[in-house]
Amino acid sequence: MSNVTAARPYARAAFGYARESGVLDAFSDMLETAAALVESPRLRALLGDPRLSRARRAEMLETIGGDRFDESMRQLLRVLGERDRLPILPEVREQFEELRAEHEQRLTAEVVSARELDSTQQERIRAALAERTGQTVELVSKIDEQLLGGAVVRAGDRVLDASLQRRLQQLAQSLA
Repeated sequence: MSNVTAARPYARAAFGYARESGVLDAFSDMLETAAALVESPRLRALLGDPRLSRARRAEMLETIGGDRFDESMRQLLRVLGERDRLPILPEVREQFEELRAEHEQRLTAEVVSARELDSTQQERIRAALAERTGQTVELVSKIDEQLLGGAVVRAGDRVLDASLQRRLQQLAQSLA
């Protein structure tokens, strides 16, 4: 079973709790902290130590998190610990954030371009995506000088490749 598949029920349960309790922001922050702890090389090594019981591993995370974790987060850590699933916390956090974005009708789109886009270009892309999806769009801009020109937009599971590199590939295919 992949980590993504294993994380799904925990993310759904955490999201359901956080939504119903009105603590989406707080739970998101706690998951981010817990995921960062699990991703740290030193703690990852400790969590993989077979001499430590599953319960002890969860206790370590609870202790390190301290007052940054409320009781609901501690409970999630205990459940994950009992089932030897603490290493999937980054995937739980990622899926939690996807559920939250969907709930809040928010879409994060990545725009990769050959050079930095000015604010007018970014706003046109944001507005077009918002109109097309009916969601609030947050843009993340990245630069890839190998594109030559144009841009590649990734929004959820959709990709719009309007790069000059792609156009040249299409031209080459049509000439072949």
